[in-house]
Amino acid sequence: EIYTEMSAAVAIGDVEAAIDRFEEAFSEAPDDPETRILYSSLQIAAGQIDEAEVTLNEVLAEVPENTDALFTLSLVKGLKGDEEEQADLLERIVAIDPDDARPYATLGEIRLRNGDTSGAIDNFEKSIERDPENLVAQVGYGNALMRENRFEEAVIRLDRAIEIDPEYGFAYVDRSRARLELDDFVGAESDLTRAIEIDPDYYWNWIDRGRVRLLGTGDTRGALADFERAIEIDPENFYPYIYRGLILDRMGRWSEAIEDYERVLEARPDYYYLYEPIGLLYYLVGRWSEAVPYLKLAYDERSGDHAYALLIALCFFRDGRTTEAESYLEDAIARMPRDSLPYQIGRLYLEHGYAAHVTGLVSRERDAELRTRMLYYLAMYYLILEERVQLAQKYFLEVEEEGYPGMIEQRLAVKELEPFRRED
Repeated sequence: EIYTEMSAAVAIGDVEAAIDRFEEAFSEAPDDPETRILYSSLQIAAGQIDEAEVTLNEVLAEVPENTDALFTLSLVKGLKGDEEEQADLLERIVAIDPDDARPYATLGEIRLRNGDTSGAIDNFEKSIERDPENLVAQVGYGNALMRENRFEEAVIRLDRAIEIDPEYGFAYVDRSRARLELDDFVGAESDLTRAIEIDPDYYWNWIDRGRVRLLGTGDTRGALADFERAIEIDPENFYPYIYRGLILDRMGRWSEAIEDYERVLEARPDYYYLYEPIGLLYYLVGRWSEAVPYLKLAYDERSGDHAYALLIALCFFRDGRTTEAESYLEDAIARMPRDSLPYQIGRLYLEHGYAAHVTGLVSRERDAELRTRMLYYLAMYYLILEERVQLAQKYFLEVEEEGYPGMIEQRLAVKELEPFRRED
């Protein structure tokens, strides 16, 4: 009856009540070592780490070779970050009882944390030899195998861990990682779904499943729902806003995507992966002045790609800041190779007298990708600086047809063509 009451209290998270019931029930036999070891475990569960250490040291002062007390104390040392003392206690258990599977499993975890994969595997194997049902050893072994890129073996080992305890969610998470490395996206998604069923409030499982759906199975809407659930759980963490912004961007919900990217950059101004995406979105929605600083940052990150300089100049031109556009271009092309197409187009933006010459250079460019990209900037010259709309439209169509998904200029060309298509 006493243990039932204690277990019920622990199950609902009321460890303090379990401790109170324990103290009341066992006040008549407070000196029994096993009773005090159980008491220390309740203290650990309640976060009373220092108190648990005192309890265990009292037990060990009387029975120094009590392996249960030594093992529980090793857990306390681990919680306090005293890894060296933790390992010493575990080695003492091995010396006292070489058939105890527990110390080998925990020693394996310590070795794995410290990058000693072979040492970790050796300890996990010793633990499993003594107790094939040791969940810690089976899960740890699976993780160690992943460190050695032995992913198929890791899946088998984690299968065994899940057989031992089907309700241990992190075994599914670990197996999903191994399955991802084997390009088994469906299996990885299934594992993460099961982990979510076990603990629906664990934030990172929603993030991980969203990433698998977005980048693996192609379930964009499912991924969006996962990232939004993660945001509900922890709205202050910037991470899911990155992925939700990417999805909203792809869906054409640009204003919402910008809001997500702005939130990320407010929390992490140095997150340079978003400099280009948010700069492009500002450009696409006509917020030219806001696009400039991010495109400049993206240009700094990719200093060899001078197309960014042309795009930045276009922001100034389209914002009616012609003097600034010309001043920026004069400085930018001074740092470009003179025989490069970005240099030639930059000069054309400044000196309008030799458009035919630059058009010929672009058309004869042998690098198909570079030619397609530069066609966009040539088209923009004809559109906004010469107002030759039909010629610009012709080049935009070429960029759309010859470009590829992910090419910045193709995306921009498609946007430039929208007004013409509405007229048709």
